[in-house]
Amino acid sequence: MFINVYRNLNKAKRDPKRFVWSIAETPLKADGTPGRSKGKVLGHSDVVRILSPVAVCVEGTLRTIADKAERSVGAWIRGERMDSSELPHVGDRLLITMNPLPESRGGRRSLEFTFCAVIDGELIIGAPVDFETVVAVEFTPTGAYAVMPLR
Repeated sequence: MFINVYRNLNKAKRDPKRFVWSIAETPLKADGTPGRSKGKVLGHSDVVRILSPVAVCVEGTLRTIADKAERSVGAWIRGERMDSSELPHVGDRLLITMNPLPESRGGRRSLEFTFCAVIDGELIIGAPVDFETVVAVEFTPTGAYAVMPLR
């Protein structure tokens, strides 16, 4: 089953350090290809795992969030849902992030997912994520992690 996963903004507002993920159906267009809607919410979870991840970034919505500090979902990751026993143990797990909010609201005005690291309590932003090289994504209570192939 293909799903869309994104951070639940209401739960994040209550506790910014905890990540709760919204899981939504992947709506299909008439030709059977995935649409650009995040779909109907099926539920929420602290842990979600998907294979074959694809980033969906709705640039217009992300720009509105960046310009007006509007609370809205403008990006998510689509993939095939799997249970924990299916998770490929193939390589490094690298933290990823996106924050389209304006700098005045603690954001970075980012319009794409990037690799990041937390060093001495400070978030360090890295290169953009190339999802064609990502095997899976693990969504956990501490953030989202790209599962990379062995080198």
